[in-house]
Amino acid sequence: MRIEVKHTTHYHYDSPVFPEPHHLYFYPAQRAYVRVLGFDLDIDPQPAGMGTHLDAENNLYTQCWFNQTLTEIQIHVGFSVEVRSFNPFNFLVEEKQPARSILSPYLAGDPIPGQIRDWVLASRKDHMDPLPFVIALNEQIGQEWVHDLRYDQGVLPVVDCFTSKKGSCRDVSWMLIQMLRDQGIAARFVSGYSFNPELGSDHELHAWVEFFQPGAGWIACDPTCGLLADHHYIPICASFDHRNTLPVQGTIRGSAQAQLDFEVQIDRVV
Repeated sequence: MRIEVKHTTHYHYDSPVFPEPHHLYFYPAQRAYVRVLGFDLDIDPQPAGMGTHLDAENNLYTQCWFNQTLTEIQIHVGFSVEVRSFNPFNFLVEEKQPARSILSPYLAGDPIPGQIRDWVLASRKDHMDPLPFVIALNEQIGQEWVHDLRYDQGVLPVVDCFTSKKGSCRDVSWMLIQMLRDQGIAARFVSGYSFNPELGSDHELHAWVEFFQPGAGWIACDPTCGLLADHHYIPICASFDHRNTLPVQGTIRGSAQAQLDFEVQIDRVV
């Protein structure tokens, strides 16, 4: 299946600002089932310089910098990928674990309250092995939590998401990550695009979770719908911290108020 993505981001400032170097995360991440066919990035006004690099977690990003003040920045991204279906259970579980120091950022988290841990342990007592436990917990969240379209920045505190039983894809993903880390399972936050015409446009910009399973590596699951992620998911960035996966990262010099508009279009090409 071939998918084309067009993503426009527009920042407008009510007075001139000077942008510090920005990092742009839009290039599809390397996965065995994804093949990038083409990628275009256009920035207006044109930066003084640009370069493409890998960050500390092997995410590809474009660094751009400016030498002038401005009142708006427009970022136009277009890419096409070929994705193939795959069996997420096509692996043998292995006992050998990677060095704990490698996974330590994906195991670190704030202690979760007792009421949340008790709820998690109620699920784990029926699934002592990590893999069926994660699958069951992910499915339970997908069934019991209401998907809430929330455009505020950041994620809800885990306690708020848990007690309200609703949240955006970012909120429930971050909640699941903290639950897994509390149980000694390495997990990371993933941002990208989800293409499923049956779910509507709300799922185009999406966030989900990857947990580490020896023998399989990182396995993707989506607590928003309670399923393992398949070839309809196009990851862009993965990190131990959700703040590291924002598409546009950078600061400005100035006291202007900013307005952000964006538009995403995803199409299947026959």
